[in-house]
Amino acid sequence: MSGADRGLLFPSILTVCALAILLGLGSWQLDRRDSKHALLASLQDRLAGPAIELWDALPDGEAEFRRATLSGSFLHDKEFRLLARTRNGRQGYNLVTPLRLTDGRIVLVDRGWMPDEGGAADRPEGPVTVEGVIRRPPEPGWAGPENLPEAGQWLYIEPTAVARASGLAVEESYYLMALAAPEGSLPRGTAAMPDLTDNHLQYAMTWCGLALALAAVFALWLGRPDSTTHPATS
Repeated sequence: MSGADRGLLFPSILTVCALAILLGLGSWQLDRRDSKHALLASLQDRLAGPAIELWDALPDGEAEFRRATLSGSFLHDKEFRLLARTRNGRQGYNLVTPLRLTDGRIVLVDRGWMPDEGGAADRPEGPVTVEGVIRRPPEPGWAGPENLPEAGQWLYIEPTAVARASGLAVEESYYLMALAAPEGSLPRGTAAMPDLTDNHLQYAMTWCGLALALAAVFALWLGRPDSTTHPATS
């Protein structure tokens, strides 16, 4: 192997490895895009299905994002607020109220958004029927903020903590996210479909674009006039 060939070997290996990584990242983003589209299609199918009354008979994980109609009575004295919620640029919170079902079980209902200033929540007394979407309680992040029940600070629904703070035996697997309330009433229900960002195609194009740029730069580098690899003739 000549000295010129040895001089090209190491940059070539680095370039090939970098190209493989960039193209692999682009392919991974396309796979994620396909998975997210499949998830959205599945969620839309569930939301389009008939409303159910109980989720116990469904396989684990099959109840989430299905519409449900629950009947019972609200326990307004046990309600609490999910802080730091915005709607159309306005600051507010989500109002969560336990619902005692007709069979005695208790389900947490995220009734929707309330503004920090102005407006009083409707608090129906007696038997009610609530239509909403079944959701699983979120998994708290390891580095995220935590609920502080003793200070009345709730950032996400945590059924076990709610049970300890309220003394209620609340359902722990799921809660109900109420659908939109009548115009002008409060709280205002939350959109049924989650807002899942889909930027994977742009990310894939970015990674592939970087791979193309790297290949072009390497080609230009190979074609540069160089006294080492292209010795001058006399």
